[in-house]
Amino acid sequence: MKRDFREKVIVVTGGSGGLGLALVKKFASEGAKVAAIDINEPKLAELEKLAKENAWKVKCYVLNITDEQQCHAIFNQIRKDLGAIYCLINNAGITHIGKFNKDHAVPVRNVMEVNLFGAVNCTAQSIEDIAKNSGIIIPISSAAGLVPLINRTAYAASKHAMVGLFNSLRIEYLNEGVQVLMVCPSAIATDIRKTASEEGEKHAGMQAMSPEEVATKIFEAAARNERFLMIGKTGKLGKFVHRFFPKTFDKKMLERFEN
Repeated sequence: MKRDFREKVIVVTGGSGGLGLALVKKFASEGAKVAAIDINEPKLAELEKLAKENAWKVKCYVLNITDEQQCHAIFNQIRKDLGAIYCLINNAGITHIGKFNKDHAVPVRNVMEVNLFGAVNCTAQSIEDIAKNSGIIIPISSAAGLVPLINRTAYAASKHAMVGLFNSLRIEYLNEGVQVLMVCPSAIATDIRKTASEEGEKHAGMQAMSPEEVATKIFEAAARNERFLMIGKTGKLGKFVHRFFPKTFDKKMLERFEN
């Protein structure tokens, strides 16, 4: 059966920009009640204005998802404001670009704290609602969660961890009606690329997709109750080559980043 998101409470982390903003717009335009979570207060204010102009049912919440106590308070507030949570989209994330070296312990920890443990905090605060409502969790991993990515060790580690965590969670809650749609996009044209560096994607030969295109594909896959969604030719090709020709994959990736 097709999943209907009208009047359902959808929580989107990292909801004020890039893919998160596109997801907020898409689900809101389809009649959902959306809670947009982000640490960027000015961007959330812009989103609130946009929501009013379009008569969308969107409420914005300033939250640092790495803070467990803050997450507890904000998710309780979302329930009071909008109702029980039906869908959680773990989209918030950061990256770090550079060859692994003696100074990488802090960057790796920072990336894992946001990308993995931020998702863990938000999921822990919403899993009971989602189970009661036979809802859905949508972790936004990456093609880098399935294959290695040179000069992005922290990012790749966090996205691999998300794949393992949420695929396992799916099985644990299989008899409680919880669906998990694992999303693994290739490069998306968002601020996460500008914040760190665009050199990695440029050398890798990636063509970034628009956030709106990706958000639409995610919405449609969620409505169809799909389990896995890989978006972008680069990621699909990389997954194939890495699985069947791993030495070729390593060599080609190294060549692209060194030239």
